[in-house]
Amino acid sequence: MKKDNNHLIIYQDDNGLVKVKATCGHVVTQLDISPDLTTEAADDKEMLEDLILAAIADAHEKAEQTTAARMAQFTQGL
Repeated sequence: MKKDNNHLIIYQDDNGLVKVKATCGHVVTQLDISPDLTTEAADDKEMLEDLILAAIADAHEKAEQTTAARMAQFTQGL
């Protein structure tokens, strides 16, 4: 069965500092980092990397949940 690779998933961290757009096919199409975060993280490269990786991981998890929910609609009652 083919996944809907065109369906966009948008993840934003709680503070709105990192936003990730990805498809249900797990392709990251956009990464937006707040200028506030780049200023704050100028001396903390690891924090910036961790926030980006966490945002991407959460976007992928959200994509899996979206795909599972859409598949459940099709398989309901089978």
